[in-house]
Amino acid sequence: MKSSWLLFSLLFFWAGNLKAKEITSQVHAIEISPHIHEPMLVYLLSGDVAKIFQGDELLNVLVQAKENKTWLKFSLNDAREIEGAAIIKSPIGPKQTMLKSTSSETPSVLNSINLARKFFREARYKDKDSQCFNRAHVWSYEWKKNNYLNSGKMFIFFSARYIRENDFHWWFHVAPYVHVAIGSEIKERVMDRKYLREPTSVRGWIDRFMAKETKCRTVEAYSDYANYPESGECYLMRSSMFTYWPLDLEVEELYGTKKKSWVQEDLQNAYLDALDIIL
Repeated sequence: MKSSWLLFSLLFFWAGNLKAKEITSQVHAIEISPHIHEPMLVYLLSGDVAKIFQGDELLNVLVQAKENKTWLKFSLNDAREIEGAAIIKSPIGPKQTMLKSTSSETPSVLNSINLARKFFREARYKDKDSQCFNRAHVWSYEWKKNNYLNSGKMFIFFSARYIRENDFHWWFHVAPYVHVAIGSEIKERVMDRKYLREPTSVRGWIDRFMAKETKCRTVEAYSDYANYPESGECYLMRSSMFTYWPLDLEVEELYGTKKKSWVQEDLQNAYLDALDIIL
């Protein structure tokens, strides 16, 4: 009876603006604003930030969907306020098929910036609306498969306070990074083919999305970001190339389950979204 009510409610709320932006995702978190007249922020697993006001009848539906890990198709207006949501079948199968592991997860050290630029240019990129974690996964996988290159994943998480003050559209962004020998030093270079012109320092990568000199705290655990939504402006977290999205970081911390190889379902979703390729 409970699930029937949920389905009815969602289908009822879906009857809104059919021309609004549609996003298929799960609810990852709901952040309550310290100011009662401000909308609540709904973090979607896709990385998008949606809005809903306290007292909206749809809020209870979203809370239940979050608890049940229900997949929804959201309808957002131009202000990114949720106008409707409909239950859909999970696009990700329950089975997690691990592929062959690698001997090391440590990012490779490239002997020159020119070699880093070569790999950067080889990263396949399609000019379409795709999710950052899917693009990053394809790039990391193909560098490893074709060139035996180990990359890492660099996550930047934006605080709820920063999102509200700047009406920011994402709650996280991710891109691969590598180590490069530059002079007598080993330096990190972010390989974000969509937003950068070449391998770039972490500072330069942050500046692409935020005001210059914005300080992002580096954290080792996902909860160091998630438990302090109103603190600071942004957080940096490094992970292995096998990490697909923030949910992996959360699961690793809560249950000690860490991905140590490629997962077939992750790759299938990544290729389909990033390049329209069916594996």
